[in-house]
Amino acid sequence: MYSKLNLILISELSSRIRIATERIKNDYKPKKKIVNCQEVSKEQSKKACQQLGKIVTEEGITRAAISELTGFTRSNVSRLFSGRYSPSLTIVYTALNAINGLSGKNYGLKDIDLSE
Repeated sequence: MYSKLNLILISELSSRIRIATERIKNDYKPKKKIVNCQEVSKEQSKKACQQLGKIVTEEGITRAAISELTGFTRSNVSRLFSGRYSPSLTIVYTALNAINGLSGKNYGLKDIDLSE
């Protein structure tokens, strides 16, 4: 059983997370769509997504936060970062923009090895 103090702390933490998520959502402005992106193979796309997943883990970003910013379902975010399907480059850029917004860093394709 949780003590009264634990329940208060959990409630406060949940409230702070909700407020922080709302601030991020309100401040998040996706970058312009990239047009005429280079073509990449399915394997390169999967590898890029797996590397994005590693960045997310290293930065301590939750899949739920990515889901809220991108509008992707949590299950699709998990499939994206596990490399279980090869998305379009637009989806990769959308996820990358969300990672940048949440981490405060500026990751780009230069940080992802697309070589096969």
